[in-house]
Amino acid sequence: MNESQLNSLERLRKEIPPETDPEILEWCTDANLCRYLRARDWDHDKTLFMLKNSLQWRATYKPHKITAEEVVGELKNKGKMYRGGYDRYGRPILYMKPRYDNTGANEREQKVRYLCYLLEKCHKAALKKDKEKIVLVIDFKDNNQLSNLSNIKVSQEVLGILQDHYPETLGVAFITNAPWAFSFFISCMYPFMHPITKSKIKMVSSNKDYLQVIDPEQLEVDYGGALEFKYDFDQHWNKEDLEFPNL
Repeated sequence: MNESQLNSLERLRKEIPPETDPEILEWCTDANLCRYLRARDWDHDKTLFMLKNSLQWRATYKPHKITAEEVVGELKNKGKMYRGGYDRYGRPILYMKPRYDNTGANEREQKVRYLCYLLEKCHKAALKKDKEKIVLVIDFKDNNQLSNLSNIKVSQEVLGILQDHYPETLGVAFITNAPWAFSFFISCMYPFMHPITKSKIKMVSSNKDYLQVIDPEQLEVDYGGALEFKYDFDQHWNKEDLEFPNL
C-alpha cells in the first residue's frame, strides 16, 4: 500500500465505533478493512458507512457462530453447496448445484445462513493459503427453480449479502447451464452491481473456461477436470467445523 492508502486504513480503524463487541473487533483486521476500502475505491465516508452496516450485521446475525448442526437440514442432500479444492491461485472453490436443493424457497432464512456458514469457512480456507478471494462454480443443470419468484428473491438476497458483507471476496463466479430466468435476473441486476463485481461473473461456454483457472486435479470431472467426487452427507456434513472450528 502507498502512504495515502495507509493513512486511509488508519483513519478508518480510528472511526470503528468504540462500543463494538471485542469479538467483532478481532474480525477488523487490516486485511478485512482493506477489502472494504477497495470495494468503495478508498472513499472514506462510503467505506465507513458500509463497514458500520457490516459490523452491525455481524453482531446480530453472527455468521461466524453458525455451525453445521444449525444448518444440518441444508446439508442433507446430494451436494447442493460445498467447498472443494483450490484454483491455481490458491483460492478455495465453492460449488453450488441447485438441482440438489432439498428444502425449497420456503426455508429462505436457513438457505441464507447456510451460504454465510460456507462463506465464513471459505474465508478461513483462503487465509490458510494467504489468499482473500474465493471461486464459485454455479451449475444450474436440471434446475428450473429460478422460474419461481421466491427462489429469485433468495438469489437477490444472496447477491446482496455477497456485495454488502463480503466485499472483495469473489475472485470469479463461473455460471453454467443457466436457465432463462436466472439469465434475465442477472441482466436486471447488472446496473446495480459494482463494475468490478460484474466483471467477475463468467457465463461458461466451454470447460476450457474452468481450466484456465483451475488445474484438472482440483476440478470435478463434470467440468472437464480429473477429480472424482461424490458428496456423502455422513462423511462430509461436519467436515468444515472439524477443519475450521468456530472460536
